[in-house]
Amino acid sequence: MQLTIVIATFNASAFLPATLASLASQRTDALAKCEVIIVDGKSGDSTLEIAKSSPVVSRIICEPDDGIYDAMNKGAKHARGAWLHFLNAGDVLADSESLSSTLTALTRADKDAHFWMVGGANNLGGGAGAPRKIPNLPHIWWKHALGLQPHCHQATWVRSDLFRAMGGYSLDFGLAGDFDLILRMGLLGRPFEEHSLLIGYLGGGVSEKEAHLMPQLLHRVRSERLNLTGMALAGDRLVSRIVVLRNRTKIRLGAMRRKSPLTHSA
Repeated sequence: MQLTIVIATFNASAFLPATLASLASQRTDALAKCEVIIVDGKSGDSTLEIAKSSPVVSRIICEPDDGIYDAMNKGAKHARGAWLHFLNAGDVLADSESLSSTLTALTRADKDAHFWMVGGANNLGGGAGAPRKIPNLPHIWWKHALGLQPHCHQATWVRSDLFRAMGGYSLDFGLAGDFDLILRMGLLGRPFEEHSLLIGYLGGGVSEKEAHLMPQLLHRVRSERLNLTGMALAGDRLVSRIVVLRNRTKIRLGAMRRKSPLTHSA
């Protein structure tokens, strides 16, 4: 088994069908090299029925969990694939050739002795508006670490043996668990880069709605993972404040452009 795709769900009946349909549209020879594990946190809607009815789902784990990263860790524990890929309900593959392209890229990554891979992705904006490219390639570790260009989690693949050796996702950093994992992998080595558009990230989720909380969470991650103290710790705290101001300015400018008559008439 080359790849395990883990999808963590909780009351995701409105979003899961799109993800499963996207997987079902992939080439049969590519699907044969993959398994899809659904890890559900005891949903109260029809999520489980949707998962059970899908021919692409290999295994369903349904039990209470301590959040999405705990659920993903559970899925990884049962994975048989040499590589792991984590999706959320609502995320999709870019087109019907994406899985085949991904597997080819992973083979090249193995040949070049890379233990993680990054690819191209679009932010689907929660299903509202046109998709926009996520500027995460080339992968620049320090920009990810500072939150200036964080890499898209759903456009990240990691070898199963490394993921387990690293202890998987930490549950100590709230919404920044994926940021932390990518930061740690980047400390160990550069990723293999596949510049093709492979993933459509749903977007519009909790991490975007709570974006104002992220810089402080990222500061916590850096402080602990890089053992920052004294002036380095104070400097990183200042950087976090600057990033907050930068992000707020970008959001405001983006909103102004969308409202501009010139933009609408273009």
